[in-house]
Amino acid sequence: MTRGTLLRPALILVFLFSLTSACQTSKIKKKNRQEETVRRIQDSRGHEPAGTLPGTSAGVPDDPTEVDPVYVLRVGTESARAEELWAGMYEELRKQRRLGSMRYERFVAQQAAQIISEKMTEMLLYQHTEVRLPEQSEKQIDQLVDGEIRRVITTSHGGVQRRFERELQKQGSSLEHFRGEMRRQMIIRGFLDQELRPLVSEPTRDELWRLFERNREQWRRPGRKRMSLIELRFTDFLPDDVRRPDDQQLRLAQSKARTRARVLIEELRLGADFATLAKEHSSGVRAVDGGAWDFVEREEVRERYLPVLDKLEELSEGEVSGLLETSDAIFLVRNDETILPYEPSFVDVQVELKRAHSRNMYNQFVEELVEDLRQQSRIDPPDLNRFHAAMVEVALAKDFPPVS
Repeated sequence: MTRGTLLRPALILVFLFSLTSACQTSKIKKKNRQEETVRRIQDSRGHEPAGTLPGTSAGVPDDPTEVDPVYVLRVGTESARAEELWAGMYEELRKQRRLGSMRYERFVAQQAAQIISEKMTEMLLYQHTEVRLPEQSEKQIDQLVDGEIRRVITTSHGGVQRRFERELQKQGSSLEHFRGEMRRQMIIRGFLDQELRPLVSEPTRDELWRLFERNREQWRRPGRKRMSLIELRFTDFLPDDVRRPDDQQLRLAQSKARTRARVLIEELRLGADFATLAKEHSSGVRAVDGGAWDFVEREEVRERYLPVLDKLEELSEGEVSGLLETSDAIFLVRNDETILPYEPSFVDVQVELKRAHSRNMYNQFVEELVEDLRQQSRIDPPDLNRFHAAMVEVALAKDFPPVS
């Protein structure tokens, strides 16, 4: 679950998320201790464990339930209040709260851990980059921010700034806050692209091959077919007053359904529109859509439709089946689209491999920079579980009233 997707700046730094998880892997032992701490806190409240925090430098307190929450996170020269960090999440918090207290508390704890990790990373990088930003670059960034905000208002809010501001208000944010977040991210991104991007080297063939072998599955695509269906259920051909047909009545209904199906097949052969006939005659759940189904997998459909999928596999694109009779219905199947399976070769994905290699190397450089900055910076509280507890407490206590 991402924070306030609609309201986060469009040029969000995707690498912040990947490097946060990468930093966590270098601190497995500490992370295990933090998980135990949060579990004990949650258990003391009678709930299941939830989110945990990376990078806690202090040891586990003897009694975590007695740790007083700390409502301000300080990283270097900057600080952030617990309540401020929930900006952009109000709508999602309202929605999750309706799902029950236990589920809501787990969601809040998990989101708080993610938000703290992202915010710490952002604060470390921003402080490192801001002092190196020339004055003329600040003016250019301000112009870029203004332009991006105008684009968001135009494309998503009909060009009306007040609509955008009201949407921000619903999420517990504001135009000023949105502008500030976007500006910070542009500064960070610009600096890192300038300083770290040139360090990314061209991959060797061996490096690309290893990357290809590790990620072969992500490029492999199975074959798929999309279909339209006319479904004639035998029960629809029974007299209206018959609820439990005898054998003779059922045989008569089956005969009528076969006759109808043969008529439809002939109409299709003469050029009738499949979708029109489906709307008029099909009793299937998608009749109103002209019998059109999306791409489906066998495990996604009821058992009674499995013979239909078997028949679909035999049809070429655009072909309509003959009469397909099952125990309770007759079907006419059309193959609307065939997507052939794709098994990429090493050569086929050279461009994607080079991009992935560059992205991985770039993220590694960013991760190393963040870890260096983390070691050099003062972070308060040292035990981040205390600030995490404050974040959770704020969200659980706040009403988040909707904005009319």
